[in-house]
Amino acid sequence: MKIITLYNPILDRGGISVSYINIVNALSKNYPEVRFHLLLNQQKVPDIKLRKNIEIINIGKFSGIPLISILNWGKYLSSIKSIIGIFIYLLRFKPEYFVSFQGHFIVVICKYLSRNKTFIIARENTVIDKNIQFFSKNLFPIKIAIKKFTYKNVHKIVTLTEEATVYSANLLNLPEKKFTAIQNINHIKSFTSKKSNEISNKSLNPEIICLSRISREKGINTIIKSFALIDKNINAKLILVGSGSYETEAKNLAASLGVYENCNFMGWIDDPKIISKLISQSLIFVSASLFEGFGNSIIEAMGCNTLVVALDVPFGPKEILENGKNGFLIQNNQNVHQELAKTFESVLNNPSIIEKYTKPAFKSLNRFEPNIIAKKWGEILNIKN
Repeated sequence: MKIITLYNPILDRGGISVSYINIVNALSKNYPEVRFHLLLNQQKVPDIKLRKNIEIINIGKFSGIPLISILNWGKYLSSIKSIIGIFIYLLRFKPEYFVSFQGHFIVVICKYLSRNKTFIIARENTVIDKNIQFFSKNLFPIKIAIKKFTYKNVHKIVTLTEEATVYSANLLNLPEKKFTAIQNINHIKSFTSKKSNEISNKSLNPEIICLSRISREKGINTIIKSFALIDKNINAKLILVGSGSYETEAKNLAASLGVYENCNFMGWIDDPKIISKLISQSLIFVSASLFEGFGNSIIEAMGCNTLVVALDVPFGPKEILENGKNGFLIQNNQNVHQELAKTFESVLNNPSIIEKYTKPAFKSLNRFEPNIIAKKWGEILNIKN
């Protein structure tokens, strides 16, 4: 039986992990004759419902190294365990294709050490240069060089948007044919369209919602500053669903701007039904990331028939919203706070315009159906029904 491997070292609440599970489930359903290996490197493997042709393999056990908590070496030990684990895995199983969602450099090194003929496919989840500049600015030349070396030595790079394929190829001076775009899967059960009377009732206590990690790169400060500029007579409410390193600062910012009482910091919510209900009950969903590889939460909002207002940043929002056809795109410039607030007020004062955007947005989600995305993956993995 043909073996295809998908590697993501840690399964957590993030978008990469969500797309990782969605993709393998869709692939396993479309191609039941193929055996799929999910490679992880974490002490406790989460309980996940998977199809019969999917097997979880914890490569951390291959290394023979004691638990990270005992040695307390953190991410350095984890990298060593990954190298040893992937190397042993490649020798033992010799998969035909190996799809890496994170840790691409390690995977490439292990392939050459094992002298394996496995085809390596790297999934690029973010905006390469923006991500490095934000998190590791001082190491930018080194990290770009490593990225270029890595991608030069893989079979294919899968980006999340068409724009990212061209941008990434130019950035790294690599052939554009090495890159291909495959979007994330829409895994949200769609809701029926909001009725006009429901929208009217909601306008009595209008809510703006953001579903995001509460961190600086997600633009939470931009959302709060813009919200503070809304006419107080509208009595709007801001709901922030998520947690993260910026949470305390975000609360302090809301308090300093005098809008803390109108902001509901809900923390992380594990139940997807509750999240979908909160989004569906809101008039506006806002995304203000500084850069966004894709935007799973934007798709979720569209599936809930909630109007999306997003910053026009690289690369996901523009492609998902089809250049403003399916929601509002706001330029991320020096006037961003005023423009966001102006858009919020315009919608909150005239909620009847919402359906102009939500109807085509809802219909456009067909692009991200599991079967369609699985077929795109099947093509580059050389799988046939």
